[in-house]
Amino acid sequence: FSPAHAQQKIASGDLPASSYSFGFREGMIGNVHFVTIPANANASAAAKVVANFLLSPDAQLRKADPAVWGDPSVLDPQKLPDGQRES
Repeated sequence: FSPAHAQQKIASGDLPASSYSFGFREGMIGNVHFVTIPANANASAAAKVVANFLLSPDAQLRKADPAVWGDPSVLDPQKLPDGQRES
């Protein structure tokens, strides 16, 4: 499940147009994903590059596209530099 799941299922015709997602305003962790690098990883430097990419504005924007994944970004647009806020 993701917050965009209903929107994706409406678009595919699996749910009626009146369907919607619900989320609490406070008190929930939401839909979170974690990336971890084992302490004994053979390529920890490369794994850190991948983890940093996953948090990049470009990757987060692509992930937010309903045609790709549909999860909202974990980034706060107000904390991004001006050139990246527009995305």
